[in-house]
Amino acid sequence: MQTAAIPVDPETVARCEKHAEELTGSGFTALSAEDFGDLGTDPALGVLYRAWDNLPLDEAMPPGATYRRRRFGRLRIDVTGGGLRIDPLPHSAFQQPADIIPLHGGRARVFAPIPEDTLCAPALHALVAFDVTLAAAVCGIRAWLVNLHLIRIMASAGLAGQPTPEGRHRDGHLYVGMHLFGRTACSGGESFVYHDDTRVASLTMTDPLDSLVVDDHRVTHEVTPISPLGENGIRDMLLVDLNEA
Repeated sequence: MQTAAIPVDPETVARCEKHAEELTGSGFTALSAEDFGDLGTDPALGVLYRAWDNLPLDEAMPPGATYRRRRFGRLRIDVTGGGLRIDPLPHSAFQQPADIIPLHGGRARVFAPIPEDTLCAPALHALVAFDVTLAAAVCGIRAWLVNLHLIRIMASAGLAGQPTPEGRHRDGHLYVGMHLFGRTACSGGESFVYHDDTRVASLTMTDPLDSLVVDDHRVTHEVTPISPLGENGIRDMLLVDLNEA
């Protein structure tokens, strides 16, 4: 897999600085497709939408929890003078401390890998570059390790889909970007953000690239279950974990 160089234009920097102020002040910021500029209407984004149609079952979930499908990948991203350098990393297990996510007991979980053509897709790199530029504007970190999770939550008659089966939580990262890629025939899926025990925001992502970026040290979050409007409901998300390299 090849290294990619991503220029960051002044308009993107300006949009990131606006949301960096919100992230600094509140610990979270909400975005829509227009915040991502030309990316929001880029036909190349269609390559990513199709990636959610080929996700295997998340076998690391507790027995009987068959509503989640998932793939996982990693990138190293370095902020340079004119933009970003993006290096795909070898596939690996994913692990979170048990005191952060008790549901999985701190064990290393192995997910199916994101295919190379998706992990190296320019549209994906452009979206993740936005997240990194935003986070770097807040904290000044220039070298990042990034986890990517492609997740589909499914709901059917009698079986709600749970986007956050762990309940209200932190994820154990510096920042987390949450990007909606698809929502079909479902209700629910309302995102809540908390400072300590006080709910400070609620929103329902309905349109592609509706997004939420959180400072994982300062706030917790959760998403309500989805229910089908008809036979089946689907909610597709890209989750981006940002950590210092």
